[in-house]
Amino acid sequence: MANELETRQLRLFVELAERGHMGHAAKALSLTPSALSHALKRLEADLGCTLFDRRGRGLHLTVAGRLFQTEAKSLLENIEHTAQRFRQRLDWRQGRLRIGSTSAGCNFLLPSVIREFRDSFPQVSLRLTEGTPEELITALNRGELDFAVCVQDRQTRDLEQTPLVEEKLVFLVHPLHPWATSGRVVRAEITAQRFILSETDSDAFRLIEAYFRSERIQIEPFIEVRGEMLIKKLVDLDLGVALLPEWIAREEIRDGRLRAFPPGRRALRRNWVLLRPRGRPEAFAETLFLGLLEMVARHLIA
Repeated sequence: MANELETRQLRLFVELAERGHMGHAAKALSLTPSALSHALKRLEADLGCTLFDRRGRGLHLTVAGRLFQTEAKSLLENIEHTAQRFRQRLDWRQGRLRIGSTSAGCNFLLPSVIREFRDSFPQVSLRLTEGTPEELITALNRGELDFAVCVQDRQTRDLEQTPLVEEKLVFLVHPLHPWATSGRVVRAEITAQRFILSETDSDAFRLIEAYFRSERIQIEPFIEVRGEMLIKKLVDLDLGVALLPEWIAREEIRDGRLRAFPPGRRALRRNWVLLRPRGRPEAFAETLFLGLLEMVARHLIA
């Protein structure tokens, strides 16, 4: 090429190719037909090929023109996409955050964070996805989420893991349960309880099972449930005993609708973490969201 291709040349060519008429394209571009014709001749000279067949007043793409149309449109789309992303980084009050969390995070933790965030960033759109830790990790690795908030005790190779806060799990029982009336958990009775637990293939169940195995106590789920909200509701109906984070049932415990007991002499703990792809640049709005998340998590859970 005699000269470097310019974005303006690409836009003029694409407009001509789509309209197929010099006068119509010139009007859309706010140019005179002679100026547009001159620009087209310069572009063809730079490329070293003929892009249009002139037939009367109409313009018809040559084979080279059709090939160049595809490349030119792709280049313009990439340029616009890059410019849009850069503008969003400069204007930190706009953009989109794709957030993933577990059932407990979506129902109990993130609503408070989103309420605070919305006051400062009303133009930032949010997409909230609920899933298991395994599903969230898969979505992060596929680029479908910007970050995820969940309980996770395993290291993930391609993801950065930031600790947020530690929580303790407790027995939750109905006020009419024998443990509630006696005020204590009878160790010998634990195995015989009707447990309402997370699904047996979940990290939550494996953590609970490992804890009681170390205490030489075997537990089996009476009902398997995905989601802390439903587990808590079933305990409220006096259908069994659950092991849940105490903070999730704080209101029910305070009002006497549920009773909480430690599972044993040792605390049963697990960690809330923030997961995100390693090396991913962080926008200002995202930094503020994560700061609010850490503050709310410590207030609610700790």
